[in-house]
Amino acid sequence: MRALLAALVLLLTLPAGALTQPAEERVFGVWRLSCLPPGHSARPRQAAPGQPFCRLGQIVTVDPEGRQAVLAVSADFLEGPDAPGLRFEFAAAVQRESGLALRVDDLPELRLPISGCNARICQAAGRMVPALQQRLEAGRIARVNLLTSDGRPLTVPLGLAGFREGLAALREVQPRP
Repeated sequence: MRALLAALVLLLTLPAGALTQPAEERVFGVWRLSCLPPGHSARPRQAAPGQPFCRLGQIVTVDPEGRQAVLAVSADFLEGPDAPGLRFEFAAAVQRESGLALRVDDLPELRLPISGCNARICQAAGRMVPALQQRLEAGRIARVNLLTSDGRPLTVPLGLAGFREGLAALREVQPRP
């Protein structure tokens, strides 16, 4: 009875979210592979039921403590097992019609439309075609370019160290149809 009471007290005093931590988390350079178990509340609705949902991601911050995120980038297989999707999330204070530009090293930039926004966050997403995947895997640094709502350019550096290894690990843990 005491053990049951102690367990109940422990459960009630855990910080919010402590029981919903990813089932698996691995780091590849500046990228993090996170997997959520079936039934996890943070899983996307499109994730295959009964299967873990995994994504490779990076959050870019502007402060040394890592509290002020300016960009979140993730790769996943929500759209299907053939080619990963690439998603960028950022503050909604941008010019939506100008989209997002991604430049890897000194290669020409690629443009993505902003696919949706709510009051706080916008998202640009697309399939990672082989040419883009090769650029990201071979690159050292990418730059994400946006225009703020008042027309000022915003450039956010995106480290690519570990991307190749992280994407390979994401493919390995991805459930097969």
